[in-house]
Order: sequence, then structure tokens, then C-alpha cells
Amino acid sequence: MSSVEGKRKEYLTVKDLQKVLDSCKLHLNQVDEVWPNIYIGNVAVAQNKAALLKLGITHVLNAAHSKRGSVGNQSFYGNDFVYCGIPADDSTHFDLDVYFQPAADFIHKALKSPDGKTTQGFFFHTNYLCFNDRIQSIYMNV
Repeated sequence: MSSVEGKRKEYLTVKDLQKVLDSCKLHLNQVDEVWPNIYIGNVAVAQNKAALLKLGITHVLNAAHSKRGSVGNQSFYGNDFVYCGIPADDSTHFDLDVYFQPAADFIHKALKSPDGKTTQGFFFHTNYLCFNDRIQSIYMNV
């Protein structure tokens, strides 16, 4: 028997894996710049227009549009920001794919001004507890 055949792979049990996952602690900020001029943040930042202006944000994509705690719409943001809302549900049956192209178009338009330069900033509004996977899905499909 070769030495490779004699070795048995060791795998974590489900219980051990859960312990590893439970021990992971992530430091979550209210807003993070994930790419130059592209920020992901939570509802507290999204509703703080002064904070958005300080970051240089010009466009807001809300992946929690019409959800609990989300007050965003174009009239809320006024002339200081361009707003786009995605009325996504937290459901495994919700088809987020239909929003990838409109979100990508909004993002690309936001990042390009008429003279071809990028805008100051683009903001994805999300709720870290519920919508972070949704934002990542949209962002990765741009």
C-alpha cells in the first residue's frame, strides 16, 4: 500500500464547522469603499444626506427599496443625488436577475459624466443584516 493510500482525509464534523463559523467575528462598518468611488453602506448612512455629501456621493442604488426602514426615493434625496430603487424581497424565490441589467446600467451611467470622467461617488444602500448578499450579487454582475 502506498503512503497516499494509507492516509485518510480528515474532515470537520458539522458541529466543529459550526463552532469555527460561530467564532468568526467580522467588524462591520456603516459604510465601506469597496472600489474607487463605490461605497456599500447601511440604512443609517443612506438616510444621512450630510454624510453622503461628505463622502462625495452623487448616486444612490437602494437594494432595500420599499422595505422596512427604507425611506429612500428621488423626492427624499432631492436634487443632490440621483436615486434608483430595487424592490427586492428576502426570499429564495425572488428573481434578482431581472434587476442586474438595470442596476448595471445605472451604475455605469453614474460612474461616467458627459466628459468621460467618473463622478465623485456611488453608494449602494443595503442593510448588512439582511441585504448584503443581494448587493454583492448586483455588484458582481456589473
